[in-house]
Amino acid sequence: MIHPNVNNALQRTAYLFSVLLVLFGSLVSTTIFADTNPQQDTSQCTYITTSAITSSTPPQTQPKPALKYSITKNFSGGAFSSCTWHDANHLVVYVMPEDPKINPSPWYAFDITPLDITADNNIPLTITLDYSDFKHRYAPKQFNQQGWQHVTVPNDEQQLRANEQDNTSYTFDVTVTSPKVRIAAQPIIDIKGYQRWTTLLKKQLPSLQVATIGLTVEKRDISMLSHISDPSKPFIILIGRQHPPELTGAMAMLSFVPELLADTDLAKTFRKQFNVLIFPLVNPDGVHHGYWRHNMQATDLNRDWGPFTQFETSAVIAQINALTAQSEVWTMLDFHSTNRDILYTHSDNASQILPTLAKDWLAKINADGPIIFQRKSSHNPKLATTKTYFYERYNSPAITYELNDTSSPQDIALSSSRSAQHFMQLLLDYQTRTYQQQGTE
Repeated sequence: MIHPNVNNALQRTAYLFSVLLVLFGSLVSTTIFADTNPQQDTSQCTYITTSAITSSTPPQTQPKPALKYSITKNFSGGAFSSCTWHDANHLVVYVMPEDPKINPSPWYAFDITPLDITADNNIPLTITLDYSDFKHRYAPKQFNQQGWQHVTVPNDEQQLRANEQDNTSYTFDVTVTSPKVRIAAQPIIDIKGYQRWTTLLKKQLPSLQVATIGLTVEKRDISMLSHISDPSKPFIILIGRQHPPELTGAMAMLSFVPELLADTDLAKTFRKQFNVLIFPLVNPDGVHHGYWRHNMQATDLNRDWGPFTQFETSAVIAQINALTAQSEVWTMLDFHSTNRDILYTHSDNASQILPTLAKDWLAKINADGPIIFQRKSSHNPKLATTKTYFYERYNSPAITYELNDTSSPQDIALSSSRSAQHFMQLLLDYQTRTYQQQGTE
């Protein structure tokens, strides 16, 4: 159903396109559902007889009996530490981070495949996610032949209370149908998804440049999309997926960017006046391995802006330095996810360029909906984030654009599409006022 505020053919087309892009994770999952990664071994779950299933250390094991399902993580984004069978219908999945000192974003993703497709598998399988000392963050989703769906909230009152009281584990039931069911913390958007998304954008705007600007530790491409009409004009920087599990932020970027590249009068005028550098997937190794936060060198990339000790951040800043040498960076947007919809900004009038961008943009976004954002203004010069780095170096507004983990893909698509339109118009209006003021001086 088209939102009532989308009231002309052009807006309807842009809106539907953005929705399709945000749901692209599901389309990609359909395409790659049978894909495997030979570098990852299939995990074999052990069998236990004790009822102690919430310890981070699996109990004493015994040879497993005949089981109904195979549990695997041999796909891009697949991740969990180990697994055990409490009984033939109760699976315990242990979810542990890639490094012990880490911001807790417990990511998990695994496939459940019936071993006997002729058997009656309508009996629900109980799954317990055990996070050890970490807290449950992402409500489980399942992917099957109908696409990505939320796993039904447990209706057993005792189990509901247990989940609420012990936030270090989460138990739910799922019915496993042939050929398999994929369980994940969020809908998966992997490296192939970004490649297909980039291909669509290139077809939409042939003048868009796509380049590999470096390689990760595991030799994966670090990519940049750029549209430069005049290198002397101001630059806009967009950065995404520094933290692998933050999928709602990734979805926002997947709908925001196409608006900047659209065949609309607003977008075409914007591209004539501003250059755009887009780094959609800064941490491809982390995304591939299903990491919670880090890259392959145990580093949070959003704490490496300034030191630039990592291949990923070094490659990105090298391009920004080279391409913006004749001009200015007017603003930077960094897309993330958290427990609310919020813009992290600096104070109004803190920057010389676009001094009230955050305030003006927030008002436009919230007036248009469907997502209502909060705002938090702060500056921590000791924190080596993109927000700190771009503000201090360029004295321009740097905004961390964060989506709630629970925001729906449809709302994210519509909100991000509209946010991009307001963003372009505000920058063009500000530029016009700046030229007018310079003309009267």
